[in-house]
Amino acid sequence: MWIVLAAMAAEIFVLLGATGWSDLAASHLALLVLAGLLVGFNEEALTRGVLIVAFRGSMRSEVSAALLAALLFGAMHLPNGFFGIGLAGGVLQALMAFLAGLGFYVLRRVSGTILLPMAMHGL
Repeated sequence: MWIVLAAMAAEIFVLLGATGWSDLAASHLALLVLAGLLVGFNEEALTRGVLIVAFRGSMRSEVSAALLAALLFGAMHLPNGFFGIGLAGGVLQALMAFLAGLGFYVLRRVSGTILLPMAMHGL
């Protein structure tokens, strides 16, 4: 869990450092923070809250449940390829979301709560 948290924190710090904060109006920044929190809450509630619970109850292997939920989490991001980031960007984002989904699963499973992956996803 600590390795996953460290990797996610490193990514967050890199992205925060690369952001042009002076280019953002306070209202724009507030909406971005709210959107991040809502996306983190909703996507985690769906994938780790609903799918993982359903898959763990109906599959023999917890690894299979984690992989299938991460695959569906990645697939949820494919349509972004048609909404501004291009097809290659959408596929890359889906791959990254799959990997992040595995990390979020580890956080959910080890911490025993969905709140930690929700917070990390929102960040």
